[in-house]
Amino acid sequence: MYKELIILTGAKMRLKFISLLLSMVFISNVSAKMPFYDNDAEFERCIQMFGDWDRCMNEETRRALNDTKVLYRDVLANPKLIKWNGKFEENQQVLRDMYSSWTAFRNRLCSLSKVASRYTGGWKDEELSCNLYYVKHHKDHFQSINNMLRSSANPRDDFISDEHDEQYFECIVDNPQEKCLLSEFQRSSEKIKELYKKFYDLPATKAWNNGTDLGNGNYRDMFDSWVAYRNRLCSLSEFAYAQVQNKEKANKNYCLQYLNREKLETLNNLYELAQNAIDDDKLRQKSAEGGKSAGQSITALQNRIESVESLVTKPLNEEEQTPEETSDSSEQDEFGLPSWAKRK
Repeated sequence: MYKELIILTGAKMRLKFISLLLSMVFISNVSAKMPFYDNDAEFERCIQMFGDWDRCMNEETRRALNDTKVLYRDVLANPKLIKWNGKFEENQQVLRDMYSSWTAFRNRLCSLSKVASRYTGGWKDEELSCNLYYVKHHKDHFQSINNMLRSSANPRDDFISDEHDEQYFECIVDNPQEKCLLSEFQRSSEKIKELYKKFYDLPATKAWNNGTDLGNGNYRDMFDSWVAYRNRLCSLSEFAYAQVQNKEKANKNYCLQYLNREKLETLNNLYELAQNAIDDDKLRQKSAEGGKSAGQSITALQNRIESVESLVTKPLNEEEQTPEETSDSSEQDEFGLPSWAKRK
């Protein structure tokens, strides 16, 4: 960082300094909303030996990713999971597709994060930092689910948020909570879509799409993979909560709004970084070129992730019911859940 500041002169130096201050402000906002993860002991040893932050961060991400895969296998091997979706092979397919959709979403979000923070990020590689955070975050969620399925611990409120918008609190005065939660979910979903459009309209991040419009390219792929991952995870978390007899919290609607709110906070922070970074025509052009290059490096989804499933989950406590197949995998309920994730 200091080497960069010495090289920069005049207006460029002032712009860089202001950008770094903005970055610190927005990053502090993110850390206030999200859980903080310490680096592991292996990371500290790696830094002492090599002094290479990127190398050590990549190695820590691989370790966390391996731990996450072990948790997937542990969850899949749990006999209780048969009640969730049926036979072992069917559960295996759902978990495999959950992992694939999460990976597709994470890769795109972290690529966008690097583009959005290109001139306001700190001295770390934003893409590496993003990947490490989201791998650890996913591992944390799956550890909680695994604990609940094993009934080895009381559930934490991993997928439940006490934070709601103003309209929600106005609503619950005269309406059932479920109705108000649904309305809030719909509002937050629309806000997420609006932010995607803002990213697409901003020169710093438009070229990253690498497609003709919002319906084609990286933004569409990121949205599809996000929805697929969110819906699968919330179906599983609902089931896991029920295993520890916490019926009030065994409700996918809590989880859906929790993940929506988390996603919205992340996108808002990224958008603030992106729109505050570009005040100079030359930087604007460089940013567009960098965004296009980053967007082209992402492999497009070969199939729409939300349309590849034909499975449905069993209603709770109906162990012997045979999982049905649906001819229209695009059917969704009012929360955007595909047919396979519904419960009667």
